[in-house]
Amino acid sequence: MSRFSLGLCLVTMACGGGEDSGEVFRFADLSAEEKAAYMATDVLPTMAALFQSYDSEAYADFSCDTCHVNGLTDGSYSMPDAGLPPLSEDKFPYESDVGLFMNEEVLPTLNDLLGPTSGGRPCTTCHTLIE
Repeated sequence: MSRFSLGLCLVTMACGGGEDSGEVFRFADLSAEEKAAYMATDVLPTMAALFQSYDSEAYADFSCDTCHVNGLTDGSYSMPDAGLPPLSEDKFPYESDVGLFMNEEVLPTLNDLLGPTSGGRPCTTCHTLIE
């Protein structure tokens, strides 16, 4: 069983659901304490490995504040985070190496880790948009 699957099972069981319950895991449904634990045990290690496989030098020190730049400082961990590079609607689609990496690897991984939302998770889930 993968570490993600094990973590997902543990979180699901801790939230009162079992593997046979038919309930869908949604990060948004967790308490603040459960979110912090899940981020530390599942999201952070998975995303660190993903980013480090993309650029081991740039992301050697991948941590909470890699994504939660301002949210870590003020303790809110809210997203989108204005501390991340803002995106511009007129430059979509992002066809740079990092844009393709984010679209093809980061977003699908986040969707898997955090559970479904209506409409998925667009780039503006994490990044602010320049108008």
